[in-house]
Amino acid sequence: MDVSKYTSPDHCLVELIPWNDAYRNGQPVVSDAVYDQLWDKLEELVEASEQFGGGGDPEVMRGRAFLNQIGAPVPAKSPWEKRAHQAPMLSLNKARNPDEFKAWGAKHKGQQSAVSPRFVVSDKCDGISLRVHYLDGKMFMALTRGDEDPQTGKQMGEDITRNVLKMQGVKGFIKGFSGWIRAEIVLTKADWKRYFPEYTNARNGAGGKAKDQKGDRTEHLTVLHYEIHRDNSGPIPTKRAQYKIMEALGLATPNWYECNTVAEIIALYEEYVAGKREALAYDIDGLVVEFNDANVMERMGVHGRGPDGAVAIKFPSDRADTPLQDIVWQVGGTGRITPVAIFTSVLLAGANVSRASMHNLDLMADMLRPSKRDAFAKGDTILVTRRGDVIPQVEALTKPLAKPSDAEWLRSPTKCPSCGSKLKRDGKFLLCVHEECPAQYAGSMSRWVKKLGIKEWGDSIIIAIYDAGMAKDPADLYSLDVAKVAALEMESGSKIGRRADIAIKNLRAQMNMPLHVFVGALGIPLMARSMCQKLVEAGYDTLGKMQNATVAELGSIPGMGTRKAKSFVGGMVKHRDVLDRLLKAGITIKAPNNGPLKGINFCLTGVRDAALQERIEENGGIVKGGVGKSTRFLICKDPNGTSGKLKKARGYGTMLLSLEDAWDLVGGR
Repeated sequence: MDVSKYTSPDHCLVELIPWNDAYRNGQPVVSDAVYDQLWDKLEELVEASEQFGGGGDPEVMRGRAFLNQIGAPVPAKSPWEKRAHQAPMLSLNKARNPDEFKAWGAKHKGQQSAVSPRFVVSDKCDGISLRVHYLDGKMFMALTRGDEDPQTGKQMGEDITRNVLKMQGVKGFIKGFSGWIRAEIVLTKADWKRYFPEYTNARNGAGGKAKDQKGDRTEHLTVLHYEIHRDNSGPIPTKRAQYKIMEALGLATPNWYECNTVAEIIALYEEYVAGKREALAYDIDGLVVEFNDANVMERMGVHGRGPDGAVAIKFPSDRADTPLQDIVWQVGGTGRITPVAIFTSVLLAGANVSRASMHNLDLMADMLRPSKRDAFAKGDTILVTRRGDVIPQVEALTKPLAKPSDAEWLRSPTKCPSCGSKLKRDGKFLLCVHEECPAQYAGSMSRWVKKLGIKEWGDSIIIAIYDAGMAKDPADLYSLDVAKVAALEMESGSKIGRRADIAIKNLRAQMNMPLHVFVGALGIPLMARSMCQKLVEAGYDTLGKMQNATVAELGSIPGMGTRKAKSFVGGMVKHRDVLDRLLKAGITIKAPNNGPLKGINFCLTGVRDAALQERIEENGGIVKGGVGKSTRFLICKDPNGTSGKLKKARGYGTMLLSLEDAWDLVGGR
């Protein structure tokens, strides 16, 4: 975002005030990165004016008041009763990166304390702030953070007690306790996907449902507690003791850690960025660092919006607004056409991203619906994320271009971008049905080597081979001449060279494969490897049986249905020639395995290990995509996680295995 055009505090506030209100009420309209950029610009303008004697200017005072405010005003028309907080719910000052955190640490290096550890670090949950009050053991009030009432000067929140009592992780009664506890309402990733698919992310789901007047589905929200205050018994001496007390009371808390140095905290931060954050059951946007000693915290006081003895280290942004430059329509190996957005590069979760799939026509229509348009335009502002800090995703059209010209519209194509044939609509997708389409030939070869996990076969090599007329389907790959492939030039201008020998050797080293792998790599629509495995289990355990199966027979198999059955029967007819030539090239089908794991069903969640899956199948085991009554083992990253698969597994009594345990079961790596 270009913030140079904002030249006054009021100019910034015109944007920031509605953005702030929307964010605090669970419906953000811009990314955190854009919000933070304009916040920083307002801070810069206010501080510059104050430095040069303009602190009494009404505009500067408005800017400073906004910067110092906590939370967002309770909506004037809110149906929830408004109540005053007994003490302000302070926010946190932030460090936008490790360098800013190091500066914070250096600034407070002289703070002395005999308490160990020096710091407590916890997950900064991305949810809705809450303070829960108890009297003689009973929860009697749960208030959102809200904001200061300009008339009374008191901080006012909304009393959503009846909804909070239904949420997970809370206690409606804590024997003998009077006081308050600060917490965050979150929606776990698993519960978001299962119960709230209508929301674009978990935070929006938490914000949208926490204050639902009917309490609809609020039992699927979770409350994580991170600060406790006991009435009439003096302050709790350390942050560590607070967490220990809350855990002893049976209250859910975020992850927390004990650290003694800034270097330890930086190392922990780097662990989170490298993958620990992605593996969490809930979304977080940073880590909270606090001095453990309550006396030190009190001595340091408050600076800006929060205590000087605490700071939030923000993670690299995982969402940003950016201008849309183009939409490219890519033809896949099955003829299905996928729209891919090309946009001005943005830094998301530590990586530069400039393109992301828009998946299909229905999702595009959903994003366009609020604008009442039927197409995107070059120059539209879109919200882009990296889901799980990995996969780029276009989430929304946030600011449509005003009055696009004819040249700026980016409408769906009517002809195939690869062969020029007329396209047809197939459900939510566009489809090229021309059998001689070049993109489908290259796509079928690319899919084959990828599904079989054969190394060194990048798309650049496959395209070069196809363009040279050496191969047009997977069977042709087995008759390639190494020297001729090595001499080919790729799009980058470099020759394939010695990679040709490695790639072809890898290909020929995997000539013996299970039937479901062989057929699943063909790319028949709706028939991935797991579905082909289902056919084998149903008795279609030879290629001949699969080729002779009818739609009626296959449609009666549980989990198949008529649509998949038609796709499979049609696909086997279409690929009959390729199948015959693959067998003539030397491909052999492994006999059904009678190994020690024969008939035992496995499933994986939170881990990906192709080598382990292959070893399980070599030993006769079956790897399935979901958990059912017949699943014997669920291989998981975190046995204490809350994913849907883990919940099902616990309900069925399925045995949980770590990755290492699973490898031990199949004889070691």
